[in-house]
This record gives sequence, structure tokens and C-alpha cells, in this order.
Amino acid sequence: MSDIIEKRNEYIQSQIAKLEQYASGVESGEILANKDIKQAVKQYRNSFNRGDIEFRHDEIKRFFAFTFYARILRESDKKYIRPDFEPFQVFFICNLYGWFYKDTDEQFMRKASLFISKKNGKTTLSALLAAFATAKDKSIIDGSIFIIGQSIRSTTEIGFKFLKDIITHSPALKRNFRQRQYTIHHASFSNPTSTNTFKMLPASYESTAGLKANLAIIDEIFLHKDSMIYDGIWSGMQNVPNSLLIVISTRGFNTGWFMFDLELLLRKVLYNEVENDGVFTLMYGLDEEDNPNDSSTWIKANPGLSNPKFLKLENLKIGYNESINMPIALRRFYVYHLNKWVLGESIPFIPDEQIQHAFKPDLNINEFAGCNAVIGVDLARSSDLVAVATMIEKDGMFYFFIQMFFAGTADKLTRNGGFDLSPYIRSGEVEEVKFDVSFEPIFNLIQKQKEILNIDHVFFDPWYSESIMNRIKDELQIDCQPVKQGPYLSPAIADFRLLFLNGKIQFDNSFMKWSFRNVVLKQKGDNEQATKDKALDSIDGVIAMLTAYQGLKKNGQTSTSRLFERYGEN
Repeated sequence: MSDIIEKRNEYIQSQIAKLEQYASGVESGEILANKDIKQAVKQYRNSFNRGDIEFRHDEIKRFFAFTFYARILRESDKKYIRPDFEPFQVFFICNLYGWFYKDTDEQFMRKASLFISKKNGKTTLSALLAAFATAKDKSIIDGSIFIIGQSIRSTTEIGFKFLKDIITHSPALKRNFRQRQYTIHHASFSNPTSTNTFKMLPASYESTAGLKANLAIIDEIFLHKDSMIYDGIWSGMQNVPNSLLIVISTRGFNTGWFMFDLELLLRKVLYNEVENDGVFTLMYGLDEEDNPNDSSTWIKANPGLSNPKFLKLENLKIGYNESINMPIALRRFYVYHLNKWVLGESIPFIPDEQIQHAFKPDLNINEFAGCNAVIGVDLARSSDLVAVATMIEKDGMFYFFIQMFFAGTADKLTRNGGFDLSPYIRSGEVEEVKFDVSFEPIFNLIQKQKEILNIDHVFFDPWYSESIMNRIKDELQIDCQPVKQGPYLSPAIADFRLLFLNGKIQFDNSFMKWSFRNVVLKQKGDNEQATKDKALDSIDGVIAMLTAYQGLKKNGQTSTSRLFERYGEN
């Protein structure tokens, strides 16, 4: 036996050995895994007891014999090396290619899904699966292989370039593959006149429906709004012998789109609630009871963490620490690196525990008599909720006294999610009023507070505010300045998170706990914005607080810079 054949056989055996290593590790608890992965291992074990299918090593050996000749880039030193698969990857590969109906050449698995966090080798695995399917003669129908992404320039194009890179740096593969801009061709060994083709296609029904592929890989299906492309691909390939439809994706932000429904169905199949033979699923992620901020659980979403050379926990922690005080960035971390479904509102502007800590029901404005103060007013709508936030900065603390006004009709007392304004109206935290253009109740409140505090400025949203601000300026002799909204409040948003985190904000109105939860931030360029059109419900009180703070900061009168010098490293 030649040295190369002996090395190839050793390589094949070393890779296949990881199948049992992974299954046993999950069962024993040596490998920390979520409930879905444990169930997938249980399903694998139970399949050996079925009388209609059997596990064979022939196709598995062919796969690893093929990858023996492949070379992939090792990022640490930029060298091209032979693939050394992680145990979870081997478990996935062996379940795809190992199961056959007894006494036939018919492959059992026809559909497979791998839901996993980014940076766990999805692109490498997809590229090698595609290359293997293109190279093998067995079950090729039209000589076509397809990989489907969201668009021609999406992550699929990255995967396609990755595949080209593998072929280019793998001498044995390069001799048999021919590369074009959007296709890769491989000559059939059994029929020299036939050519097998791998294609990259955009995620459109017109491009994919009815294609008779022996392999289709749908990349990042969380971007697909509906099942049209998935169904169209399967309609073309379901009658192709031994064809395989694979979905490899990270979860996303929209539970109203197709992937969420697909996951619900796959989970029912996994737990034998729905019968659907030939479907294999690995869904990595945290269990419901897991705390996403506890890094000891992250391996459930990142099985690559079992090998520090593959994925380092320290690198994930760096990304987490950089995003912890930025809700949009933290939301992305949860999705991309913990494979967690996250809705836009799921991560609040300010965490609940920090809001609860800042709420001080016994805060008394009379105890600040004679102190300097500024007021933020949000009058965007006079027909619903409006807000006045009085802010006092003292000894590095920011104290807010907030009064809400409700000028809506009775049908608006019950808000989104069944939230009832009535208890807050009874407590006086929300005052039920009838507004006209004079906004008399707001004028009266500011006039009353002026008797207690030294009010330097009233800052306001320019919309709907001209008449009352002129009156406050003329009759109460208080300087009134407009504060632009939208991106202009981004500095205040950033500061608020740090101030809340360090316990430097207190407020007196329990209604604000609900108002803070309604804030949905959106990214626009480098700025995070709290906009009313994206909010879950009223955020007027929050906007009034931000307006007061931003106005004072704009005038250079806050001690925030000194505060940040002291607390910025926390």
C-alpha cells in the first residue's frame, strides 16, 4: 500500500471516529448541549433500531476521501491545510450520508438543517459539501448543483469565492475542476462527455423553481420572508434520486418570516410530534432557561468552542463586552453569536433591572428647593400622551421629576399589550386633561415648579410648541430653546445608558418603567435613534428626559464629561 493511500485511510478513520466521540459526549454531558441537540443524538441512536434503514460507511468514506485532497485556509497563520473537522460537523456529515434504506442504494436523508451561530465553520462546511456533490458521479441528473443565497452578492457569493479558493489551493482538486465567474465544472469520471456543474444562484423563485439538482444549499434562510423559494427548489429536486436539500443558517430578527415557522415544524419532527422521514436537524442555541449573559452557556450555540484553535471564548467575550451598553449591538451579538431569536423590542434601551433601580417613588421635589433645574417638554401630540421632565443635576446625580398628561379619548386608555393607563391617572402620575393650543396645564405646572426651583431653561421639540414656549418665555421669564429630535438625541441616548448603568439617574414616576420598555432603537449611520414611528407605544416621557439632558449638554452645563472620566471604564 502506498504511503498516500495509507495516510488517506488514517485520515478517513480519524474523522469518522469523531462521530461516536460527539454522540457519547453529548449523552454523558461531557459536551454541553441544548435540549434539541440531545434529542438529535437520541434520534440518531434510535434509528439503529429501525427495521427499514441501516447505517453504512461507504458514502461517508467517499466524502472524507475527497476532503483528504482538499486544502482550506487556516486563518491563524494563513497556511492551507487539510480539513480537520470538528466532532459536531462530523456528526452532521455522517447523518447526511450514512443512512440508507435497507437492501437499496436509496439515501434516507433528503432534507437537512443546521442552525448555528456565526464563526462556527458554516462557510467551510457548505463549500466542501458543494464540492463533493459536484465531484461525485452518483445521482447526478442534469449535471447541476445549486447553492442559493439571498442575492447574487450576499453571503453566498462569499461562500462561492471560498469554494474557488479551496479548489485553487488544492492541487488534486484543481486538476479536475474548471472555474468560471458563477459556475464551477467537474468532468464526470464515468462519462468523459458529461460535466457536473456547481452554480451560484440568487434567491428568487424565477431562478430556482423546478431545478433538478442533486444538492441545493440554502444559505442564511432567515432572510427569506416566505417559503416560496424553499418550496420551489424542493418541487424540482424531490424526484431526483438521492438529492439533498440543506439549509445552513443563523437565526434572525423576524419571527414572522419563513425560517421561524420552519424551525417550529422541524422541532415537531425532531420530537416525533409530526412524522416526516428523511429529515435531519441540528439546532444549536441556548435553552430557554439559560442566561445569555452567562458565557458558560455559550458553547450550546457555539459548538466550535470545544476546540480553542477553532473558536476562542475570549474573542466572543470581547465582542460581548463591546456591545453590552449598546442595545442594537447587543441584539446583534445575541442573534449572530448566540443564535438566539431576538425581536426589535426584545432588548430594551435600558435593562429592566437598571430602570427598577433608578425608580424612587419617595423622591420629593421640595427637597431640592433653590436648586438649578432645566425642563424637557415633549408636545409632539396634543391628542394623546405628552410629557414634562424636570431635571436637576446635583453632586454627579441626575434627578428627574416627570409629569405625564393624557388628552386622549377613552378608547386610548388601554394601550398595546393591554397596558391600562387608569391606575396612573388615579395616582396622579398621569394627569387627564383637555388641551387646546395654549397647553394651559403644562404652563401651570412649570409656573408652580418655578416657585420651588431655579429653572434655567425649558428645552422643547420644535413641533407644536411655539405658542406655549413664547408664553413661558414672556410671562415666566424662562429661556426656551428648541432641541432637534431624531439623530440629534443620539449623544443623550449614549450617555443615558452609562448613567443608568452607574446608578446616576433617579426618577419619581412609575409610569416611566413602561415608557422605557416601549423604546425601540434603530441604527442610522453611526447613530442610534429612538423614534416614535418604531416605538411599541408611548415614549413621550423618555423623549422629554432626553430632551432636557441633551439641551443642558448642548449648553455645556452637565458634569457628564467628568463623570465619564470616573466611570467610563466600568
